[in-house]
Amino acid sequence: MFVDFGSMPQDQMTFQQQYPQLFQQGLADQKDKKWDDAISKYQNLLDEGQNFLTNEQASVVYHNMAASSFEKADYIKSYVWTKKSLSLNSSNEFSKDLLQEVTKKFQPEQVAHQISAYESAEKAIFKNTSFDLILLLFLILCGLSFFLGFKTWLKKKQAQLESESTSVQQKGPFGLILTFGFISILTFILLGAAILKWHDSQIPKAIISAEKAAIQTASGGNQATIYDATAGLEVDIIKIESNFVQIRYPGAFSGWVDKKNLEILYRLTWP
Repeated sequence: MFVDFGSMPQDQMTFQQQYPQLFQQGLADQKDKKWDDAISKYQNLLDEGQNFLTNEQASVVYHNMAASSFEKADYIKSYVWTKKSLSLNSSNEFSKDLLQEVTKKFQPEQVAHQISAYESAEKAIFKNTSFDLILLLFLILCGLSFFLGFKTWLKKKQAQLESESTSVQQKGPFGLILTFGFISILTFILLGAAILKWHDSQIPKAIISAEKAAIQTASGGNQATIYDATAGLEVDIIKIESNFVQIRYPGAFSGWVDKKNLEILYRLTWP
């Protein structure tokens, strides 16, 4: 279940050359089933290489940490680190397979919340489709709309000229107009989907990594708790202070949580 860099694409091999000692030691500990030692070495590797590791490289390290945690039945950390791995590299097939196994053991709590119009639209318009694919489809439909629009204009001009020369009213390209209208509507829908995807990608996200995390009304100690969030819950990040982070779960709660209870996604380290 763990990943040796020999099974990764060749462009990943430079990482093994840069940090061979810690990685190989962690890998050896995994093979010897010394799970805690392996996790410790991988964490040191992430700390020492935070300014040098690519997202793809860090994704592999987080996967191996998740695999070690899974073997020692720490399913919360395994889930969190697998999600971290996939947030850094969504194409990591090892982590995709591991996530399926982890979710058989651990399922994040479902938080009741009000579904906003934005969330409904986001789910309705290609929720699980990548931004790149949506953008590609949009560009294709844009080109098709332009072609159909130009063709419709030519047909109308042709019909107009034939009507003037024969004094007989010619019918316009009704079917072509309907097709152009339908394609144009699809184009605007895809444009809306691309905008929604882009907007969502600009919101930094994190995952609750502690078994239970108090969501407070304000940052700092001795503040009132408005909600007890459980591990695995993904939240939006609104503001980051030294030790506390303002988070939001749309439609349910918004407040402050101790930074140590979060694993930030899509980035290697906290800013």
